[in-house]
Amino acid sequence: MQLQRAANLRKQVVSSVTWIAGVQYAGQIASWTITILVLRYLDPDDYGLMAKVYVCLGFMMMLNELGMTAAIVQKKEIEAFEVEGVFGLVIISNLLMTGILYAGAPLLAAFFHDGRLVEIFRIMGIVFLLASAYAVPQALMIRKMDFRSKSLIDLTATIFSSLLILILAFYGYGVWSLVAGAISGQAVSAVGYNCAARSFHRPRLNFRGLKDLLAFGSYISGSRMLWYVCSNADLFIGGRLLNSRELGIYSIALNLSCIPLDKFTPILNQVAFSAYSFIQDEYRKIKDHFLKSVRLVSLVVFPVCWGFIAIAPEVVPLLGPQWKETVLPIQILSLIMPFRAVGTLFAPVLQGTGNPKVHFLNLAIMNAVLVPFFIVGIRWGITGLCLSWIFGFSVAFVVMSVRSLKAIGLSAAEFISALRPPLAAGGVMLIATFVARHEIWSVPPVITPFLVVIVGASAYMLSVFYMNRGVLSELALLFRKAAIKQPEFLA
Repeated sequence: MQLQRAANLRKQVVSSVTWIAGVQYAGQIASWTITILVLRYLDPDDYGLMAKVYVCLGFMMMLNELGMTAAIVQKKEIEAFEVEGVFGLVIISNLLMTGILYAGAPLLAAFFHDGRLVEIFRIMGIVFLLASAYAVPQALMIRKMDFRSKSLIDLTATIFSSLLILILAFYGYGVWSLVAGAISGQAVSAVGYNCAARSFHRPRLNFRGLKDLLAFGSYISGSRMLWYVCSNADLFIGGRLLNSRELGIYSIALNLSCIPLDKFTPILNQVAFSAYSFIQDEYRKIKDHFLKSVRLVSLVVFPVCWGFIAIAPEVVPLLGPQWKETVLPIQILSLIMPFRAVGTLFAPVLQGTGNPKVHFLNLAIMNAVLVPFFIVGIRWGITGLCLSWIFGFSVAFVVMSVRSLKAIGLSAAEFISALRPPLAAGGVMLIATFVARHEIWSVPPVITPFLVVIVGASAYMLSVFYMNRGVLSELALLFRKAAIKQPEFLA
């Protein structure tokens, strides 16, 4: 019976990763193709305005469902009355957020010294109403590990909102094209998740019986809040002290350097949270799966992030002359991004195994380290903020790793062993690309990035093969078994 249970879980994980990876990457290819076109029609000032909006709106979105949807996913047995109570609580919470944003818009605009933000903040309040409509159906879909339906809905929302932004930007609507795109994406999600739901739960305003869900959700909500603060404190501080153009340059540099972090690790983490919740009492399997995720994520993010450092001088100007100042910030930020990607792997294993308090305290420590670095770094403008990530997150990553490894029963030696080959190979790759760039004299500039990529990729693969060829075999086995839907690759 236990073997069948394990086989079913592996099969669900393979199917989920396959669907999320395939559909999400298809969506991201389409989305970033459209985004590159949009960048040619919008100015840094437009993105600077939206960065100020998102830094506030995103913080409120961390609290809008009080962590209750994650509690639905994590709880072993969930009753209908609990789901209905959560639904009612989520609706009330989002209505409250809408009212707070509407009333507080003038104060937020005054903080950022830009009156244009009042109307934008108030209209963006619509996203809370739309989010409340699909929060519970989405959580139930994740609980069932129905990532096929979830991926298709997310893909539809991404493509629809991206196309709308492109059309409106082309016709000169500026920042309002970004506003309309954000709202339309939420609207498509609300319709999609409710249409895909196999059962309808009416909201209940009686919250008795939700004590356990509220206790778990409070840590989840608190962790999300702290993660958002440490991820966006730079934008909040920058929004106060930089002008909209400077903030737009920094935010685009941050977004481009975060592509592997935002588009790769969530695929594993969405599935991992459900999977860890499913096997939360089987500690050996949890440790094995966590180390495997560290090896595979590291193998991908180090060459992608550090490879971007090598080709940024040729690639970024293709977005338009207005973005040429983002090259150096991208290169600095890309140095730390592999470690941020690995750091995100601790959240699902801690939360899925019932240790949300450890993750919550980790993030509290991270905030205590990062925010002072940002306050000091802003004195040197955009470059100072970028360097603050390098020094601040390095310290925070060590502290977070030590605490998390202790909670899941792993030694530092095991963790470092999983991380060392991609890290060392990434360093070799950086040196190889630097030498190649400065030794190439006679080729046309348009050919340079292709040659640098070839040299870097070759140096990275040869280094990994020399230091730990087993991880390459593990990656090849993962893709091969996933392609033919054999569940044994996670055994």
